[in-house]
Amino acid sequence: MMICSQCATKLRTPVTNELESLPEATSKRIKDLLASNVAPPERERESLSDLMSRTQNYATSLETRIAELRATLEHLLYEKSTTEQRLRDLKTALHPIRVVPPEIFAQIFDEAVSDAALIPLEKVREGKSANSIDSSQSCVVSQVSSVWRRTALKTQRLWRFVHVSFDRYPRNLSTSIFLNRFLTRSAEHMLHVMLHATVEHPAMTVLLMTSSRWKTAAVSLPPSLYHSWDAPDLAFHSLTRCHMHVQVDGLQNWLEVPLQNANDTNSLVALLRTTPRLGQLVLRARTCFDISHTIHSVLVDEKDLLPDLADLAITSMDPDGVEVSDAFVEAIQHRRSGAAQVVKLQEVSVDFVANIDADVVAAFNGLLSDGLRGALTFRCSGMDHTVDMYLG
Repeated sequence: MMICSQCATKLRTPVTNELESLPEATSKRIKDLLASNVAPPERERESLSDLMSRTQNYATSLETRIAELRATLEHLLYEKSTTEQRLRDLKTALHPIRVVPPEIFAQIFDEAVSDAALIPLEKVREGKSANSIDSSQSCVVSQVSSVWRRTALKTQRLWRFVHVSFDRYPRNLSTSIFLNRFLTRSAEHMLHVMLHATVEHPAMTVLLMTSSRWKTAAVSLPPSLYHSWDAPDLAFHSLTRCHMHVQVDGLQNWLEVPLQNANDTNSLVALLRTTPRLGQLVLRARTCFDISHTIHSVLVDEKDLLPDLADLAITSMDPDGVEVSDAFVEAIQHRRSGAAQVVKLQEVSVDFVANIDADVVAAFNGLLSDGLRGALTFRCSGMDHTVDMYLG
């Protein structure tokens, strides 16, 4: 027996191949017999039978050796696999990530959560955010290990991005409990909310109870659900930016604040009362009408409405555009004057102006000369095609 120096496996001593030492005459005789059907003489038969017996013994010994070597190979492969696993375990145990301080983890998690929270507006209006509350990055990192979970739960700012597509969740108590637990983890941090629903959901009340902590919001709801937002117990005191999409007859038309006509002014004002810190307002008209009196109501008639408003943008979904008159310019002049105890309007833009008086153009041009940023984009008809003209 031989002993392997690496694994101490017993190995059989190699068997000599007697066929290699056959006389040349014997080998030639065997080839001659195979080339014909002539039977060998009796004496030759005895010699060949003895050779066949020795050859059979050698074949048997080869099979035994192959089985032993195969067992040795399997043992070595097992040892190799075990050793490699032990090496991986040791590398994992000594990995530098195990000595990273929790505050560094918290910062990394925060970057991951912030990047994942950048949801395109078209995804919001279609309710296709890939990061709803149960699949948000904050939930993902909290489920990797006990250490990561403790860090994530202690880092309250990780839970400030609340993306909820209510249509995905069952209308039962468990959804409300899960949402409440998610919101509780954010403590008193300002919230960035993405909200989508096509029908009323009981858990929506849980989210609206945090309205005072909403800093930014992107909302897509049918008109019937927006009516509940005028409740006296709702106060979006911290909201600085809000994109609102109204689902109309199953159509998906993005509207930051929807206006069908001038009669919607009261509804608009009621909504804006709940957003005292709003700094940017985008109005998109569905039809062609004079929007000047609506703007005058928001900026002048309603005292203390939107005191932080610095950026106003108006556009139209109607190909005929919107109309503006001197009341529009008067409202802007009021919000830029020293008499108004509010933030001065810094930028005003109106796209697709249908009809505009020359005096209004001159007055707006004067505001631009006085430091206002913005532009009027109006359309000149009477040609074979419409030409967009820019002022500002």
